[in-house]
Amino acid sequence: MNLQALYDLKERLEYAAIAGTGLLQEDFRLRRAVDALAPLAGASPVFGKISAAAKALLTAPQPERSTRLMDVLSLVDAVVYTQGIANVPGSLEPIVPGNGTYVPVSYGTLQPLLTALSGTGSGRTALIREYSNNYPQYFGDFRVLPHVVFALGDNYAELAEMIASILLKQGPAVIPLLKEGFDPNGKKGMARRVNLIAKLAGAAENDWFISILPDSKKEVRETVIQALGLCQENGQLLLDLCRSERGKLKEAAMRSLAKMPQADAAPFWEKEAQKKPASVFCLAGVDSPLAAELTAQALRKFLEELMESGKTYDSGTLDHLTRLTAAACGKYSSRTEEMWRWIGANMTRFSQIVPEQNVRNCDLSVAEHLQRMLMQSILIDPRPERLALVRALAEEDRTWFLCGAFLTDLAELSAGALYEAYAPLIVRTGLLKRESPGERSDRIQILRGLAVVNWNEDLRSYCAEFIRYDPLTGMPVLSARKLDGLDGRWAALLTDPRVKDDGGVYHLSSNVWFRRIEPARGWLLGRMIDQGDPVVCGMIGSWFYEYTMETGSLQETCPYLLRCGWKDWNGVLAQCARKQGMLNFDLIYTVLRQIPMSNAEKAEELKRLDALVQNKQVRVQFRWPHEWVLRQIALLDAGQDAEL
Repeated sequence: MNLQALYDLKERLEYAAIAGTGLLQEDFRLRRAVDALAPLAGASPVFGKISAAAKALLTAPQPERSTRLMDVLSLVDAVVYTQGIANVPGSLEPIVPGNGTYVPVSYGTLQPLLTALSGTGSGRTALIREYSNNYPQYFGDFRVLPHVVFALGDNYAELAEMIASILLKQGPAVIPLLKEGFDPNGKKGMARRVNLIAKLAGAAENDWFISILPDSKKEVRETVIQALGLCQENGQLLLDLCRSERGKLKEAAMRSLAKMPQADAAPFWEKEAQKKPASVFCLAGVDSPLAAELTAQALRKFLEELMESGKTYDSGTLDHLTRLTAAACGKYSSRTEEMWRWIGANMTRFSQIVPEQNVRNCDLSVAEHLQRMLMQSILIDPRPERLALVRALAEEDRTWFLCGAFLTDLAELSAGALYEAYAPLIVRTGLLKRESPGERSDRIQILRGLAVVNWNEDLRSYCAEFIRYDPLTGMPVLSARKLDGLDGRWAALLTDPRVKDDGGVYHLSSNVWFRRIEPARGWLLGRMIDQGDPVVCGMIGSWFYEYTMETGSLQETCPYLLRCGWKDWNGVLAQCARKQGMLNFDLIYTVLRQIPMSNAEKAEELKRLDALVQNKQVRVQFRWPHEWVLRQIALLDAGQDAEL
């Protein structure tokens, strides 16, 4: 059907709307367009309705013409819109899979997100994170998805990594778009594309990985080599790359080769481990029998040499130790079990080997490094054989392995049963009773085990948090495993003033934190805050309030108090300033904006603080803008709507 008459009528009606309706009946071009539409009137009821409305417009009295003109123009516009076509040569084709779907929102709604994805400068990360949390479906829209892929190359690493996580959630359908415009000689953005395809498709994309390998350079080549480890048929290719590549590329080839079951690789590894034992760090995250054997062998050899060398270790030794323990984390084999039984027999000796005074940010003995590694291994891979081994070690030496036994039961017991089994070992001391060395050791071990527990707001669950190592890259990844709740009695127990908290706990959520956290109680309680549990929040909030008033450590405790929903802030800031003997305006300003106080209460708090400064009862850190504070007090006193 030729619709040209309809388009001509639309054009004449638009001219009439612009020119006005005064000369409508004398417009011969409009009359000609109405007559030309007559043959279509019988073809469809809607065209008949348009024709009748247009003729009625030409004969309508002056007061009705404007209304009739808008009615017929609206009807014509609606019909023309439904007849839209793509005025380009060629046939219509469906959207290529991976280019996204359609989300029924306007382009204007998406515009801030598109600008953040394709722009530069600060502030974009927070906006994109907000969209990701509240509108995750937008990232799959065909108007947005290409910009998301483009943002993989952003120079801001934190943003680029967040984009990678967003794309990973899109699933394999995004792979064609990741391949579109791919440059094997590109930079980190292209390397991230390869990494995503490897995670989304694995060995299914092996032919593509092999095809881009010859032209790939630098970061891209390293990531491609890592991806080759996903296919068991690449053993010989990877062995050749291990011999031909250098530096990071060789490490990537070795990491991938370790995943191969081929016996041909064993001689290469044995030779490499003998020549350069530190090379087993390439096996971090690799779960294969060969990797387990090699790391256990290298770690034991290193520990034997360390025992013979003396009672302290330097920074270089710390680096070597942490790389070896990272490589051995989570692996299990007969050689691993043999190594741990040997370590268990020598833990007393390892506890005496401590860092030299000039080793920065580390106060762990070698025994504590090994205990930390065992805890990570239990959380990464709680296989029955490992749990049985740890229980056997704990029966022989609870001083160092009771913590491991706690984690084995954390994986198997209910929340209530876990509390009943271990809470009695957190000794409550009184005036007439002191902890024996054994009781102190038991308490420290249970607190160290409890330190892995954290309330995860995203998962809405208590989780065991730990570091595992990405098998593709060997890089640390924060992991969380849901637990069967956490008995609320732990919070009541840890807030009891008779419970000691010396001895220090480990921060297993960080792979670079090699200092004990001591005193441990505040850190442990802060990780137990479930904002949906008013009983737990009340107990923990009261403890942090008392601790704040006694120590003045407002900067440390304020976030915990806010998470607990604490309401009683009257006089807290002034008391903290007196306790510390010092006042920081920037901290005070930040806290006052966050805490739930009325304007009148905030004004009173500022008056107390200003009086402390003017009377020289506290020392000012950096600055105290006295005149601004007085104006702010006046504003807060003047009205409820005033803001800091």
